[in-house]
Amino acid sequence: MIDSSQTPATRPRLYLAVFFGLLFFGFGSIWVFSATARNAYMDSDYGQWTAKMQMVRECRVGDVAVIGDSRASVDIVPALLRPLSVKNFALTGATPVEGFYQLKRILDCPKPPKAILLAFAPRQYEEINWFWLHAARYGFFSFADLEEVRGMEAGLGKPNLYKGAFGTEPPGAIKNWLYVNSFPTFNFASMLAAKGAGRGRDNNLIRQTTLVTDGQHLEGTAACATDPGWEAARESFELNPLVKLYLDRLLSLAKSRGVRVDILIPPVSAMTARDLSPGYRDGFAKFLGQIVQTYPGITLIGSPFLVMDDCSFGDQHHLNQGGAEAFTRHIAPLIRQVLASSD
Repeated sequence: MIDSSQTPATRPRLYLAVFFGLLFFGFGSIWVFSATARNAYMDSDYGQWTAKMQMVRECRVGDVAVIGDSRASVDIVPALLRPLSVKNFALTGATPVEGFYQLKRILDCPKPPKAILLAFAPRQYEEINWFWLHAARYGFFSFADLEEVRGMEAGLGKPNLYKGAFGTEPPGAIKNWLYVNSFPTFNFASMLAAKGAGRGRDNNLIRQTTLVTDGQHLEGTAACATDPGWEAARESFELNPLVKLYLDRLLSLAKSRGVRVDILIPPVSAMTARDLSPGYRDGFAKFLGQIVQTYPGITLIGSPFLVMDDCSFGDQHHLNQGGAEAFTRHIAPLIRQVLASSD
């Protein structure tokens, strides 16, 4: 209660103190919620990301670990590869940048995998569009990890994740700190969409389902694809420099630890294959050839652009469950051969 005996000169200061106190308390409460209740408001990808982060923390890594993007997360069904122990760690929107840190943690387990199956679609070697939205917001990176990424990008002299122009975004180190500490402004849109805490049940279900399937997680569920994939609109393949740097780090790390790596490219739909330009096909095939030549021992499993019929796809990029099971059965003998040669 404001004392009526206060002089006119002191009242504005008191009102301001109360206003800023309430503002600080209110924003602080939102920040605490943003940092401690991500499961309650994050989008559905959060459930499968946290499931796979849990699998790594618990060192449930199997004999073959799949590292890749959402297409690989859908396409490889570990249950169909038994009795081989295969774990699918592929993550929606991930690139070899996230893949490097994932591999680093996997190899720190007491019993690491015998082989790594690297399964990124061509797009994920060209773009890093989901880095901040997924990995940085979901708690995948530590502050030290993000600072390392920032330093690596600075060494390339070509801004991508860090634009470096103060006024449009904070300086890199501050940006990293804000993301690691779940600064509320990065999460307001998700909170509004979740109406506060409306996604907790769905995220828990997705996380549990992903754990049960050893990492397989469906994306598109339609009966057939109706549009060609992203690569169909490209004229040429353009490797992202930061992705290339981290791909080299990933492959060098695996080599130094004596772990075999094989590359698998997720399939494309028939309509995507029809629209692929020869320049894009040749450019991507040349890139894969350079990897194999640079790192002896690495093999390419299957075709760079394995084609499956449109009704094996649940959307323009991802197989539906029937397509995933057919693809897994197709590659099963090749994966068994990989593990046998690793032994």
